[in-house]
Amino acid sequence: MAKFKAVLGVKLLMALIMLFALLSESSLGAALRSRFATLNYSQVVKKWGSMPFDPVKFKKSEINERAPLAASILKEKKSYFGKTVRELREIFGTPDGFYHLDWNPAYLIHEAKDENDATWQLVFLIDKDRKVSDIIVHKNCCY
Repeated sequence: MAKFKAVLGVKLLMALIMLFALLSESSLGAALRSRFATLNYSQVVKKWGSMPFDPVKFKKSEINERAPLAASILKEKKSYFGKTVRELREIFGTPDGFYHLDWNPAYLIHEAKDENDATWQLVFLIDKDRKVSDIIVHKNCCY
């Protein structure tokens, strides 16, 4: 009986992972993601300005110095579509964390300074083929 429960638990977990992967790529997934605060290119420029992307500067910058660089990444985001996580690591360095699952790398671009501020991250959404399918700036959390 214990073995049956363990197998059932693993199968249920796998089914949930597959469901989440499908939702993250569907229009329903997009609708669910829209519930969480994100910024588009124009909003990022308005909030932090814009600077041409420089991979060396991005890797070596303090977190709050990355936000203007994120604007140029969003502006040219289609040029990153199809890249692998390995390629992202070569360009941006090691991710600061992940968005929802371990295969969506996230890089902090703004850290909250006080309770009226928020922490923001640049997120690379990875598709079922393990390649970049979209890039968002996501409100990670609060102070």
